[in-house]
Amino acid sequence: MSVRRKNELIFSTAYKLLQSHEKTLYTQVDICQRLAIVGKKVSNSLFNKLVKGNRIGDKSLKKIVDGLQEIIKAELGMEYDEKAECFVLMDANESASPIILQVKEETSVPNSPVFHPGGRRTIEEKADFIASAQKEVVFLGARLNQFSSYFINRKDADFKEHIIKLLKQGVFVKCYMADPDSNNARFYFEDRSSVLPKEKYGERVIPGVITDLLEIKKELNQLAPQGKFGIYTYHHLPTAHYISVDAETAMGKILVANYLFGIPRSKVPVIEIHRQHDARLFDLYKRSLMALIENAKEI
Repeated sequence: MSVRRKNELIFSTAYKLLQSHEKTLYTQVDICQRLAIVGKKVSNSLFNKLVKGNRIGDKSLKKIVDGLQEIIKAELGMEYDEKAECFVLMDANESASPIILQVKEETSVPNSPVFHPGGRRTIEEKADFIASAQKEVVFLGARLNQFSSYFINRKDADFKEHIIKLLKQGVFVKCYMADPDSNNARFYFEDRSSVLPKEKYGERVIPGVITDLLEIKKELNQLAPQGKFGIYTYHHLPTAHYISVDAETAMGKILVANYLFGIPRSKVPVIEIHRQHDARLFDLYKRSLMALIENAKEI
């Protein structure tokens, strides 16, 4: 069987499945919306042309087929079996990706990226940003001193209660900061102190932050045992501050502030990226985040 014929067969099988399965029952418009979410956007007219059996380009066909398989894996936990020529449930030890959220016209998702030139987002803006999390929220910074202060120096309603709500929903909240014992952290703060003297020995603040976060973790795990609050140190040079929400899902989003030499971190502009609107840029920053936290040590 030729590659094209195989893709046409997968398309026909996938399209019928998404239209008929009780968990989906999608129209062509629904499917095209989800193709856009997973970074495989095509026009409704092109998709309709394929549905009617008309010929489209090989690249467009492959793009649609890849997108449909990703949607079916995410929403139904199924994958295509070439021998059986149908979609089958994945093995029990292969977990399906988180469900792609229902597409709602009234949901306001900004065109991505959004540039916030004023610097660090307010505590209210951060709380709003993470509120939609269903699986995981990642906070990564050089020291996370400001983050820990939200629990200690602000009233619970400002931030702590938002985290508790997520934990009760089973969301995994992960906190990453530079390893205070690494030469990379020492070099980073020593280098920055040549322009910003207060940054000298900044790595010495981190053990105190870790102590505070461990106390916070103990309390949160008692209040919301359904979730998990993790604390980690990474070993690379701090290059950016991240807040990542459900990065492994089609609705993933990131706030990132790339550290600028000689500029206080609180004043660094922030970029807001939604995978739904700019999958390539989102994946670029996501890969950088994953590289930073690879082999991080849990405290």
